[in-house]
Amino acid sequence: MADSYTQFSEAIRDLTSEEVDWLKAELHGPPFPNHMTDRNEQEALAKRWFRDRGITDLDGSARFVDLFDCWPGFEFAFQKTVNGGTEVWLYADESANLDYLANVAQRFLARFRPNACFGLSWAGTCSRMRVGEFGGGAMFVTAKGIEWKTTWDFIDEQRQKFEAAKQRVRPKKNTNKPAKAPKAAA
Repeated sequence: MADSYTQFSEAIRDLTSEEVDWLKAELHGPPFPNHMTDRNEQEALAKRWFRDRGITDLDGSARFVDLFDCWPGFEFAFQKTVNGGTEVWLYADESANLDYLANVAQRFLARFRPNACFGLSWAGTCSRMRVGEFGGGAMFVTAKGIEWKTTWDFIDEQRQKFEAAKQRVRPKKNTNKPAKAPKAAA
């Protein structure tokens, strides 16, 4: 048996105290009030919380409240930088929900840094040398959009272009008639 991994390490730097507070609230998710033990109430809160963030897909879970078990889908740590500032380190050792990360990054940029961008590359690795199990990708996030490219998508696109070019360039038929052999002298 082999294990597949998604790994990355990136940071959002030079955070203000307001940005830190917002990121902490977003990354930790809403705590359920102590009095809220009813699963239907919890589900309603979870559904509202995720939908407010543009997340409407249950991502394989049966209920929105179950998404909290894997939120935010990656690791993070707030830390001081060498110059005394604050950054949030975003990383994954084994697995990650890159959709959630892109969602948080885009909403952060839209709210605090509309003229900035965030980029991240990741590695897709495997614990065994299995064909086709290694790759990765990159995301580029702005306040207005998210662009993705995986290595597997890149290879598929290039293969399609290659095959299409092969179809357009077919060998021409040889229309030259073979030269007649000279008549033998009598």
